[in-house]
Amino acid sequence: MLADLVGSIDGAPCAVQSVHQVLNVLDFTSDRACMSIIVRAPDGTIRLHSKGSDAALLPRLSADTDKGLLKRTNQNLHDFSVKVTAG
Repeated sequence: MLADLVGSIDGAPCAVQSVHQVLNVLDFTSDRACMSIIVRAPDGTIRLHSKGSDAALLPRLSADTDKGLLKRTNQNLHDFSVKVTAG
């Protein structure tokens, strides 16, 4: 099975498109509260792409995750939630 993945930068679609080989799909379960797909990229690297709520995914980040990136991510999540609730 192949997946045609299109990336995005800051929410805008990229011009780069690539075909990835799907190695496994981890379906959504209430225990995991997310779904994931494991793919082999065109350069041979194996990647895990996950989709789920911030409450489900943030605690799973590595302890050595860049603290600046984590801070910006949390700020973006907060800003988005404020914008959505404000209407």
